[in-house]
Amino acid sequence: MTERGNVMFYILIAVALLAALIFAVAQSGRGNIQQVSEEKARLYATEIIQSTGTMANGVAQLRLRGVRDTEISFDNPSVPYPNANCADDTCKLFHPAGAGLTYAAPDMQWLDESAASATGFGVVGGMIGQWYFPYNTCVWQVGAGGDNCHADNSDNTELMVWLPWVKREVCLQINQLLGIPNPGGEPPSIGGTMINNTAPKFAGTYPTGAHVHVQMPTITAACVYHGSAPASPGLGYFYYKVLIVR
Repeated sequence: MTERGNVMFYILIAVALLAALIFAVAQSGRGNIQQVSEEKARLYATEIIQSTGTMANGVAQLRLRGVRDTEISFDNPSVPYPNANCADDTCKLFHPAGAGLTYAAPDMQWLDESAASATGFGVVGGMIGQWYFPYNTCVWQVGAGGDNCHADNSDNTELMVWLPWVKREVCLQINQLLGIPNPGGEPPSIGGTMINNTAPKFAGTYPTGAHVHVQMPTITAACVYHGSAPASPGLGYFYYKVLIVR
């Protein structure tokens, strides 16, 4: 009986050790899944920053060749951006004869489709999966724009690119890579009309006294949370980069 008791004791110990091992492996697996998710978010953030950096370099090349900012065309095979001031292909960002860039639509893995579909601003909501080049956005204290971009004239509006409805995790990683603080572990939150859903895309002209504001003083690139549901473009995370400070 003693031997049988000892055998049962050792079996129970083995079972307990096996259960502990299985639990440890499961916990380790969960940690690895979280780490992979963070790594992917950082990878996506890097790709987004690189993409807009390439656009900024392309715009700079066009300007060095004597192309005025009002002549720059963002027209591409996927999204029309007609600019009557652009007389030929040499002033196109996405053309071999221009800056030589190829338009590549944003990877949908970067984006939050549910946030885009939930917004009440249908025009902008349909823009998910596109790079958006507005004509009427002013960033506080960037170029001629002061606090609240209060000096209303056309020189306040920046030439810039937006990526609407970025995933929160990717947004956080973008700011970390750019050195932009995420207060309380969240992207900076701004309100008001940030992207005007009724405004046209950039077509070679700027508005006078009709621009919208980005409340990020002196910051030329960042990912922000738009927390004003009644104002366009609704709730969500948005990345922007200024291509030309004006």
